[in-house]
Formats: sequence, C-alpha cells, structure tokens
Amino acid sequence: MFRIDVTYADGATAAFPAKGGQTVLQAADAAEVPLAYSCLTGSCRTCAARGHANVEILLCQQRVSKDEAFWLPYSQAAARIAPVRRRARLLGFKRASVSVHHLRFAVEFPVRFLAGQYAAIAVPSSDPLHRRSFRYFSMANPPEEDSVAEFYVRDLPGGYMAEYLANRARPGDVARISIPHGSFYHRSGDMRAIFVAGGTGLSPLLAMLRSGAMMKADAPAHVVFGVQRIEDLFALDALRILQNRLTYCQIVVTIGSGPLPSVNDGLEWCGGTVMDGLRQLRVEQPEWVSSSAYICGPPGMVDAARAWLTNQNIPPTQIYNEAFTASGLV
Repeated sequence: MFRIDVTYADGATAAFPAKGGQTVLQAADAAEVPLAYSCLTGSCRTCAARGHANVEILLCQQRVSKDEAFWLPYSQAAARIAPVRRRARLLGFKRASVSVHHLRFAVEFPVRFLAGQYAAIAVPSSDPLHRRSFRYFSMANPPEEDSVAEFYVRDLPGGYMAEYLANRARPGDVARISIPHGSFYHRSGDMRAIFVAGGTGLSPLLAMLRSGAMMKADAPAHVVFGVQRIEDLFALDALRILQNRLTYCQIVVTIGSGPLPSVNDGLEWCGGTVMDGLRQLRVEQPEWVSSSAYICGPPGMVDAARAWLTNQNIPPTQIYNEAFTASGLV
C-alpha cells in the first residue's frame, strides 16, 4: 500500500492510501477524496495535476507505484461541486460567424457552477447511440444566470453538434445536460487578470468576465482574442459591453490572415496570432508577477501562450489553462 498526498490551490490538503496499479483517481474515489475529472480517458485534461519537478500528470491515467504528492490547480470547494443532470430546452440558436454557432438553453432547475466550467450535452436525437453520447462545451454565461446555459460552438466538419444545429435543431428541442465539469474557473481576487482565447476558447473567458466577482473587482483586465479570418469573428458586441462595464479592460483582437477592420470602436486590432496580441498588452514588467492568467483554445496556442506568460514572470501557479481537443471540448 502506498500514500498519495494532494494539495489544493486554496491550501487545503488530503492524503489517502493507494494500491499498486490503481490510478490516482481510482484511489481517491475509493477514499472519498474529491478530485476533478470528466472523460476518464486522458483527453479532456480536467484531472491534470502537477507532480515532481512541476511535471503535468493526468490523474486518471497515472498508475500508482510509490508514495507520491501532487499539486491541484483548483480549490477543494470547487472539487466538491458535483455534476448534476438536468433537462434543458433549446431557447434559440444562430450563426455567430461563418465558423461558430451560438445557442442558449433553459435549464430545468437552477444549477451551481463556477465561471469557466463546462457542460456535457447529449444532443437531441432519435438514434439511441447519439442520445447516450455527450459532447462537451464551455458555458459563456456567468454563474449568476443559473437557469440558463449559453454556448459558442465551433462548426466542426463532421461534428455531431454542428450537424444537429445546421440541419435538425428547432427551438423547444429538449436535451440532457450535465453541469458542471472541469477545473478551469475564475479565481476571485483583486489581481490583474490576463485572458487569452483562441476561437471558441473565448466562451469560458466570457463567463469569467461577465461574473459578479469580476464586475466588482477594481483590478485591470486584459483580453487577447484570436481568430484565423475576419469572417470567424464573433461575440464582439459582448466584448464591447464588457469593456464599458469593467473598471479597466484592454481588448486586443488578432486576425491571422486578411485585412483588419477599419473601425475605431475601442477594440485594438492586430494582424497575426494570439502571440502577437500578447506583445501588445499594456502591462509594465514589474506588474506581471502579481498577475493571473487564463488561457483557453487549441493545444498549441495554449502551450505557447503559457510559456510566453511564464517568461514574463507570472508564476506558473497563477496561470490556468484549458486546451480544446476534437474528442473533448469544442
């Protein structure tokens, strides 16, 4: 028998026994120690933790062979918010851009979640196989809107949700939804916050920026939102509203190719990638170390942005990220 020690982001600790060959997650479950998880296959990275030498470990895949200690990027309280299943009625849907759908559900009963977490949706279907198959999407609405679930969904070729929205969806459709999932959420506080999004990675960051905690904070917010083409842009009106409501909010929108908009509406436009947008942020060098960062989007973008922000002296424990994968979040 081995011993596993975990330290949560809020400083809480737990220890539990583990048998050789068990996954850390299996051992924690047997000991009734709450850990965040979702897919159990290693694709969603919800269960990611930091182990020896700060190496990322997926606890649903890590087999126990010795005493080990892990640092968890979420609080113990967050881990204790268990997902619940609800019926949800489709209120409406539309194309937000050529590559993104926007949809809203009314959830049968209010649900508790943290800004930035995601939901699992069983797409309405007459096919029993698809009725049992869940797709994962980050919510764009803040926790204060606890009877609604709002999503921006990438128009993924061959994606079942995208096909449903394009061909079969009707207002009033009823879906099964499981909320909440994930360890990516906004940590309240007065710390300067950097938000970095690629494509529909903007969705959970909108939930964070719209949250009551963020609205009450006096700390500056900096947003970098990147897309490939101007036709891929979405949620710009939501960003403009946030810019007016927050105490200080710099928003840089990057476009990978093609012309930039000629409007002068307070948003800052940048040709290139999210990395080019990061270099445009108005943050003085001494201010980085006391900042936090939230990154969401494609894995390559997430890794590059995290490395760049670390090089600006943001402590790794103050950088939170979630990467989208074809089989996980879209």
